[in-house]
Amino acid sequence: MSTVDALTDEEREKLAQLQAVTNSENPDIQISLLQSVEWDVQAALQAIYGDGGPTIPPRRTSPPRTVHSLEIDDSHVVFDAQTRPNMFSPLRIPARRGFGTGLFSLLVAPLSVLASVLHFVFRVLRIPFPRMSTLGISFGSRTGAYGSRGGRRRRGSNEEDPSTVAERWVLELEEETGALCVSKAALIEAQRDVPGLGEGGDESNEPGPSSRPLLVRRRHERPKTIPDFFTGGFDLALKTAEREARVLCVILTSEEHDDSPAFRRDVLTNTEFVNALTDNRILCWGGDVSEKDGYQTAIKLGATTYPFVAFIALYARANRGDAMTVISRHSGPSTTITSAESLTNHLRSTVLPRVAPVLNRRRAEQQAREYERRLRQEQDRAYEESQRKDYEKIMKRREEERKAREEEERQRAEAAERERLLKQQAEERLRQKAEKTAWRRYARRAVVPPELNSKASVPIRFRMPSGQLVVRRFEPTDTITGVYAFVASQFIPRSEAPEDDPIHPPGGVAISDVDSHDWDWDFRLAITFPKSIIAWTKGEKSTVGDVSALRGGGNVVVEKLQASSDGDNGDESPATEEEDDEEETPSEDEM
Repeated sequence: MSTVDALTDEEREKLAQLQAVTNSENPDIQISLLQSVEWDVQAALQAIYGDGGPTIPPRRTSPPRTVHSLEIDDSHVVFDAQTRPNMFSPLRIPARRGFGTGLFSLLVAPLSVLASVLHFVFRVLRIPFPRMSTLGISFGSRTGAYGSRGGRRRRGSNEEDPSTVAERWVLELEEETGALCVSKAALIEAQRDVPGLGEGGDESNEPGPSSRPLLVRRRHERPKTIPDFFTGGFDLALKTAEREARVLCVILTSEEHDDSPAFRRDVLTNTEFVNALTDNRILCWGGDVSEKDGYQTAIKLGATTYPFVAFIALYARANRGDAMTVISRHSGPSTTITSAESLTNHLRSTVLPRVAPVLNRRRAEQQAREYERRLRQEQDRAYEESQRKDYEKIMKRREEERKAREEEERQRAEAAERERLLKQQAEERLRQKAEKTAWRRYARRAVVPPELNSKASVPIRFRMPSGQLVVRRFEPTDTITGVYAFVASQFIPRSEAPEDDPIHPPGGVAISDVDSHDWDWDFRLAITFPKSIIAWTKGEKSTVGDVSALRGGGNVVVEKLQASSDGDNGDESPATEEEDDEEETPSEDEM
């Protein structure tokens, strides 16, 4: 029984992982190294390559998080017998063999094991240990994977962000092939029409080609193109292809294989192949197995020979839902099934027809969901707009109601104020009227001269504002004040009897001389023909005999007065309205 047959399944898996990285075909040496480090693959790799070597993700006690589960369904694809990947064989990345390589490996095997063990022991003890690269002892692996090969710079750390690694892989591919991604080439075409970047000018006299950006330097050229690669990790590319219902084209290369440069140069820049990928919206992702993400992708896809191409897409499984499935895998030199013509024909005749029904259905479902989402958004916007308008209507109605209430309250307050003022004015008028009536009654008792009916008395006829004629005889010695007092007494209501007239002036006002008192006569006496006014003047003791128009008697018109509009107390004019009904004038018979 061989040494490998005696291993457990877990030990065989770890041996396969170490062989895949180191490209060694001597399992006994690998088993010895793994046994010396207690089957820790990472420690074995560090013992071989040092700190800068590749890393294997540590095993977890808990089940690892699976981003995507891939199914392989490429049994219908006819592969070359030498290039078909074997999903069930241990994954290995074979190294290029030369003459005498097997004999040399046998000779240096003991030294390799001893150097590896010493290197591991020294690393554990933190003692510097020189690398054995000068002896050529590398377990059959080539230094190009993580060191330098053909002038290439050393790879970055395995802990680098997958996006950074993918972008660097694309840039190196552009530098190696002299081609540009389709999107960059389209940008160059767009720059041809930009003013200042056209033909002519002094750009040819610039210091050197590196003094201008790459896109500007190539604007007069029509560069070769490579597909637009997804600059992210493989898992993210897988998610993107599933979400967008697209075919994912995975391209893996290895610097350890001499077929990779020709594949990158002849296949990835082939116009027909690039157009087929671009026109069908194929999502492309690429990487090198010397990087962590590329190595893990190779394990997931079962890649054993490079260059390696796989087409992955959603595919309907029996009695199960759609799943991301490896539709086909291609590996080997670019003169076989990985040639541009073979891949293009296979993509158009096999891959797309197989996955088109599922992808079209998924896209239709996505479009339906998107339509429903937009419809819901439009309905939500319409509902929100309706709510907003209803809210505005409610607020407007409330505002109108508030303004109406305020207007009603204002009108009610104004009406109440007007009513109060009217009441106050009415009360004031009543007070003034009562006060005026009191003064008139006092004047009737104290100021109106008695009617003596002597031979010298003269009759005077008074035409009241109401049209009533009142006749009274006055002595020539009676004062004009007495005449005015008599006329004023005609406005006293009939209900007020003369015997009830007050003896003293209203309000306790002392009057020493009735002619000098400031009487508030609200009328004046006038002679109709010739037109003249019998004026009353405060303090003037004129008599009836002093007025020529009244010496033999006469007709006098009583004219009511009202205050002028400008508010001057001295300016008065005849009233055009008659006295209130309650101010009745006694008839001539009552006199």
